[in-house]
This record gives sequence, structure tokens and C-alpha cells, in this order.
Amino acid sequence: MNFEPWHIWATVALLLLIAEIFAPTLILGCLAVGAVGGLIGDLLGLGWQYNSLIASATSILSLIFLRPMAMQHWFSGSGTKTGVEAIIGRVAELSTDVDVSSGSCRCKVDGDDWKAIIDTSNLTREVKKGSKVEIIAVNSAVVTVRPI
Repeated sequence: MNFEPWHIWATVALLLLIAEIFAPTLILGCLAVGAVGGLIGDLLGLGWQYNSLIASATSILSLIFLRPMAMQHWFSGSGTKTGVEAIIGRVAELSTDVDVSSGSCRCKVDGDDWKAIIDTSNLTREVKKGSKVEIIAVNSAVVTVRPI
């Protein structure tokens, strides 16, 4: 069986892309881009020295330019929030009156009853049971709320 250099470049690129699935750092993907550069160099009829040089240059350029853009786009952390982080910013309804001495009360969010502390930094009116509040923080099993 006779292999041409472009077969090897294509195989290396494919193996690197498969390995990228198991180690999603985008480094192996950038090396695969370099292997594709070597493949293109070979298809243009250049010698192995130039193919290696093109593969190295495209790998380095993709590490410098392509990887940061892809990391920012795919791994920015702007995905769906889960757990207690998901209730921050949500609107809740007070299920008890606010204790004026401690600022504590209880509120309901999606049917769950939470112990709450009301943020009194800019409190301008009395807050009673049934008032709408916004959850601004979660500390353990206690939410911090402010009136809307």
C-alpha cells in the first residue's frame, strides 16, 4: 500500500480533531488546522520542508488568533444558570411581613418558601406580606431581597 504525504496530513488532522473531543482545550484543534495547512501545501506540490513550515505557521497562527476567539465564543459562561444561581434576579412574593428589628421575612419563588433578609439600604416604604421583591443574592439557604 502506497501512502502519499497528503494522506498522512489528513490522517493526522482527523486524529487530532477526534482527540479534541476528549480534551476540549482547542489546542489539538489548532494543531489539526496546522495539519490541514500541511495537507494544502502538499496538494500544491511543495516539498516536505515547506509542508512542515506551512503546518507550523498555520498552527501558531490559529493558536494566536483562532483559539482565543473560539474560547470566548464557546466557553464564555453565559449558559443556562442552574441551582441557587438561577433564582438571582427573579421576582418573588413575600409570604410573611418583614420583621422590622431584624429585616427578616419569608418569600416564595416558584412555590418554594425561602428565608429572606430584606436589603434596607434604599428602603423608602413599608414592605408587607404579598409585596413583590427581587432576589439580589443567595447566602446558603437565605436570600437577600429588595422591594420592587
